[in-house]
Amino acid sequence: MTVVSPQGRPRMDVTADVGGDSFYEVTFYARAGGGDWQAIGTDDNAPYRVFHDVWDAEPGTQMQYKAVVIDNAGHTRESAPRTAHEAKPAITLEAPNEAQRVRGTVTVRATTAPEHATYKVRFERSVNGGAFTTVSTDDSSPVYTAFDDTSSLPDGATVTYRAVLTYAPGKTVTSSTRRATVVQTPVTEAVIHYNRPDGDYDAWGLHLFGDALAPGEGTAVYGTPTPFEGTDSFGGFHEIGIADDTKRVGFIVHGRPPDGNSDVKDPPGAADRFFNPLATPEIWLRQGDTRIFSCEAADSTCVVPSA
Repeated sequence: MTVVSPQGRPRMDVTADVGGDSFYEVTFYARAGGGDWQAIGTDDNAPYRVFHDVWDAEPGTQMQYKAVVIDNAGHTRESAPRTAHEAKPAITLEAPNEAQRVRGTVTVRATTAPEHATYKVRFERSVNGGAFTTVSTDDSSPVYTAFDDTSSLPDGATVTYRAVLTYAPGKTVTSSTRRATVVQTPVTEAVIHYNRPDGDYDAWGLHLFGDALAPGEGTAVYGTPTPFEGTDSFGGFHEIGIADDTKRVGFIVHGRPPDGNSDVKDPPGAADRFFNPLATPEIWLRQGDTRIFSCEAADSTCVVPSA
């Protein structure tokens, strides 16, 4: 019988392999930092395993595990102990999105795993590859947030963000980075690209709405969608005048009479979709796919998060 090394998670997955085909009952034991052994659970069905709650264990704590098996005849055997160390917590940036275009106040947000109310997070930024400086700190468990004012930065500046978690006195862990591009010049035009393998764009159009649109850009009547006015190597496209690039553009792709049925959406039954012209002034769509893409490749590398 051997105890399989546990994984460094808030709940340790501890398993035991038992030779033979008798009925067995396996009790698992754990101890932290050389303390006393404590029973953490019993299992009588292969694969024999328990999940040890180590949520409150301090990162770096040495944990030892062993298993004791008893068979139908009352015979017992004990495994050799296995050692693991409680992993450091992880901190992940959730906002801004990677390569996002930003202006004014940028929301920077992070979460941790595991999460403890005693955690404190310091948000930092680097401008155009310079040194990281502090934006602000937050201890508002379970979601940590900072608001960064980019109004004084030059147009086109690259801002790199990261978050530093203090999980114990003098002990920190740092998130991966995310980059954003400062756009001080307002976006006045957005473009929607749309690909259909059959190349038939006359039968399809766009219902356009939303507070971002310039006057006259919205589709007045749902049954008469705005046409795609041109085609390129990707497919059909439509250019849209923008009055406020910080607001959303809403759109529906559907049939355009007389060649198409205005009651038919693409994808069928799709909900209204939105994009933000400041963050993504040009988007690409594929027939039958509800996703919005920010690059002509229109694949998983450039999916636009919901606006």
